Amino acid sequence: MSSAPLSPIEIANETRRQLLALIWRNNRLTYPFTVVLAVLLALAAHFRGYAGPVPPLAWAAALAAINLPFHLGNLRLVTAPPAPGDAPAIQRGSRLFLWATYANSGSLAVGTLLYAPWASLELRFFIALLVTGMGAGAVPALAGTSPYIEIYLGMLTVPLIIACAIAGCELDHLLALGAVLYAVAMLVCARGLNAALRSSIQMGGERLSLLASTREALARAETASRVKSEFLANMSHEIRTPINSILGITQVMLRDTPTTGQRAQLARIGVATEHLLGVVNDILDLSKIEAGKMTLDIGPLTVGEIIDRTCMLIAREASAKGLRVQVDCAPLPHALAGDATRLAQALLNYAHNAVKFTRRGAIVLRVRRQAETARRILLRFEVEDTGAGIPAEHLPRLFAAFGQIDASTTREHGGSGLGLVITRHLAGLMGGESGADSAPEVGSTFWFTAWLDKADAPAGPPADDTSLDEAEARLRQEFAGLRILLVEDDGDNRQLAQEIFAPTGLAVDMASCGADAVQMAAASPYALILMDLRMPHMDGLEATRRIRRQAGHGQTPILALTGDVLQGDQERCLQAGMNDFIPKPVRLEVLYAKLLDWLPATSQA
Repeated sequence: MSSAPLSPIEIANETRRQLLALIWRNNRLTYPFTVVLAVLLALAAHFRGYAGPVPPLAWAAALAAINLPFHLGNLRLVTAPPAPGDAPAIQRGSRLFLWATYANSGSLAVGTLLYAPWASLELRFFIALLVTGMGAGAVPALAGTSPYIEIYLGMLTVPLIIACAIAGCELDHLLALGAVLYAVAMLVCARGLNAALRSSIQMGGERLSLLASTREALARAETASRVKSEFLANMSHEIRTPINSILGITQVMLRDTPTTGQRAQLARIGVATEHLLGVVNDILDLSKIEAGKMTLDIGPLTVGEIIDRTCMLIAREASAKGLRVQVDCAPLPHALAGDATRLAQALLNYAHNAVKFTRRGAIVLRVRRQAETARRILLRFEVEDTGAGIPAEHLPRLFAAFGQIDASTTREHGGSGLGLVITRHLAGLMGGESGADSAPEVGSTFWFTAWLDKADAPAGPPADDTSLDEAEARLRQEFAGLRILLVEDDGDNRQLAQEIFAPTGLAVDMASCGADAVQMAAASPYALILMDLRMPHMDGLEATRRIRRQAGHGQTPILALTGDVLQGDQERCLQAGMNDFIPKPVRLEVLYAKLLDWLPATSQA
């Protein structure tokens, strides 16, 4: 059957084709059995002294000759049945078997009319016995299908009834009545069998059609998901590239000791840029959630550090509104393991909302133990505010994608409406739940729970807190003059890179596409290569593979510098031979830290 879904008409036609195929297979041995029965009837008539115009053995030979072509045609249908949907071939097979049924049953009817009326009662009983066996065998052989079963049973029983009527004795009349009742019973059985077979075959066709529909829907969904992923990847790259320029220019200008007014304006640009980047990241996170591709990166963490970092990130906005930020953290094990990034993201979503919707009062970040086992601990994180509060009937809407109380909320406070649904999903990934309690004019408490592992060893040392100026000074003192290659197709970003790298003392060559990068790498032993991914002519992945095959660049650090930040992008970079991954927009402190991580090994080579 076709892999495409079937219409009701196609299912009905396929049911008919399968019933016919079943009949053709079941009747492969009908011809030899019929010949044997005809010979037995002929011998019985011969030995009973029949002396009519047609000798019994001659009749049996004629029956065998007439039915042989139909038998051979049936065998061809068994070995090479019509294909599904081949209506003309199915119709020809149906007509062939119809004539075969007429020939087979008609030949037996002629024998019954020739010999039964003039034979003894014992011979008529013998013929009735043969008819009974052949009729019973015909019901499953013909699958109870019309008109074959009616023709066959009619041609067997009607001549027997006529013969018994001609003979005229009382036993013959009883025999004729029995033949009528037998024929009716066989037809009832045949129709029941046919209905069951049709229902079974039709249900099988419908299941196959449903399976095909499911496969087709799955293929469409996969195509839509692939198109959506490609769209998001393109949009992420296209949005992050100009954000990279805006953020980079802002950082460069802030480094050039601007006036107080200029610094305030640049700070506003930075806040707007960070907000735009947050919206982009929320959309990408939501796409990962919908695709089931968001996963956790488990590692050592300290809850206190996550709380402190959250407070630091909301401190400026809270201070501008006159809000107090307080922490209420119960004593907790110092060495825990979980996804610190996602845990901080979930808590920060709540904290940002609390500051956004609170005009006066305080924001409280609270952590409590809720459950504990020998190896795990369930923590409840809460963010309490003294904002306007939310009516109880509106709370369920908040945790739906793009859910806010009304459109004016977005206009007044901004936001994509994705933070809460992302937090709910992150809590679920960490084995917990999320929710909110609120009362109008009193305030709200948003909470989520998360299971964390108890680490066997203390958390690792804190992250390097080297300042931007210190990192820049180290690069200038330790690596000035080292030649690196920046592969970037965007002209604005190349120009920005010259300003970014100028204070470091690094010598930076520029390539605008992967093909140029391959040629330049072949000509110079670069200490490090920063590689964009999406470029014309040759992308960064292929350029990396070719550079890795060049002599002298088997161990050269190659760092991805790209706006492609979807699930799997980092893995693809590492598989292509890159050493690390820097997402755009690039913050100078992150870029300098990566350079410090990779350049020492190069300088000592």
